[in-house]
Amino acid sequence: MKPLVLNHIRGGFEEVLLRETRDACNEPYQRLAQRAAENGFRFEGVRDQPLSDVEWVVFWDTWCLAPTLADWLRRKTRNKRDLVGEVFAAKERPKLALVVFEPPSIFPHNGDVTIHDKFDVVFTWNPTLLARKPDLYRYLFLPSPENAPAGTPVAFPEKKLLCDISGYKFSNHPRELYTERRRTIRFFETHYAADFDLFGEGWNPSPQAFRRVKLRNWRAKRETFRSYRGRCASKADVFPRYKFTLCYENMIEPGFVSVKLFDALRSDVVPVYLGAPDIERIVDPGAFIDRRNFSSDEELGRYLSNMTEGEYESYRAKASTFIQSERFRRLLSENFARVFLEALGLWRS
Repeated sequence: MKPLVLNHIRGGFEEVLLRETRDACNEPYQRLAQRAAENGFRFEGVRDQPLSDVEWVVFWDTWCLAPTLADWLRRKTRNKRDLVGEVFAAKERPKLALVVFEPPSIFPHNGDVTIHDKFDVVFTWNPTLLARKPDLYRYLFLPSPENAPAGTPVAFPEKKLLCDISGYKFSNHPRELYTERRRTIRFFETHYAADFDLFGEGWNPSPQAFRRVKLRNWRAKRETFRSYRGRCASKADVFPRYKFTLCYENMIEPGFVSVKLFDALRSDVVPVYLGAPDIERIVDPGAFIDRRNFSSDEELGRYLSNMTEGEYESYRAKASTFIQSERFRRLLSENFARVFLEALGLWRS
């Protein structure tokens, strides 16, 4: 077998997935590259490596594969080498893998099966796709690090009520949750102003920054959120100061459970979750608050603000039991690396 695996990702493999980040969120991908090297293979970003040395080319999401002029132009300007055109035109091409990680609200073509059928392996968390062609699709979860910081616990009476750590985003997808997230944030900063804080990227943008948002989504409306407290250096530093945190996914999609829920479950905070309709297939019920159980933000607010310390600790105990379970261990870095490499036939130890 050839020694090289090329990874084609927007922003660059080393820059996006291998650099050091807050809360060890890139640890699973660092572990993947490490385990690949131990098995005799190099995981690298796209440079000028000859295809004759490449066993696999891995495309992370479909941002460069969608059959539109705009996507093709982005592909050409973001990467000096047109690897997409090169591999599909090659008479003896490497094997091709596609990782479908982001939901369609981020990359609309991630669910396009005509793109999937061009690959030898497609990794996905989507149960519908997994049932479509079992020989093509492989189940791959969004992984959490083995060793995530948990922060310093804060006593229940000293905690504020609620926080949110997220980005200021928009989408035209009918099942997107950005709108619902902003609506909930607006409710709590209005009705629980002293007890709610917002953190994350892109909120309260400058006019220049908002023009870039508007170019990506013409429906975007510039808003100011007075609860915004800026970016946070680490979720582990923020979560313990609050009883609850909002964990709204980017969209409603079966099987799509991002690390934001697990980051909260591992910290001294109880998550309010909205997203995957099959969430209880993945995470133990009782470890989180299911937003679907409340008819309005008003009802949710009353439930959170009236919760006793005993009720709160019941949620935390169930979260702790889940975090220590084999069910959760399967979602961590080591198993992620093994599942990934086994699907490519690169696991030897």
